[in-house]
Amino acid sequence: MQFIEFFNLVETTIRFKAVHIEESFDWLRQITLPQIDLGLPSVEKKSRIVMLSDKTNPIYIQLADGSKLFFTYDEFRRIQGKPKIGKEMSLSLQRLGTDGSTSPSKITMCKVAD
Repeated sequence: MQFIEFFNLVETTIRFKAVHIEESFDWLRQITLPQIDLGLPSVEKKSRIVMLSDKTNPIYIQLADGSKLFFTYDEFRRIQGKPKIGKEMSLSLQRLGTDGSTSPSKITMCKVAD
């Protein structure tokens, strides 16, 4: 997206207090946000996909290390790469490394190796 188009979008939003967004959000991927490290605790994992249920809501992926991942359709589309059984997935979770509880973690990044 050109800067002038972005500027016009912001100006229109401020003026009318609303904005019309297209059905497809592909244009949003073109806007890069700054990398800000807030110092939140995170855990990195890498494991093989052993189960994939992409025809259900929520979409379910189970990894070989026992991790169970649940995604909305939009979250699933944002996974980098194409998830398939047998492929390796890398993910980053917001969680303390020492937290061994069963409470869910926030997935901040998901990538499937090609």
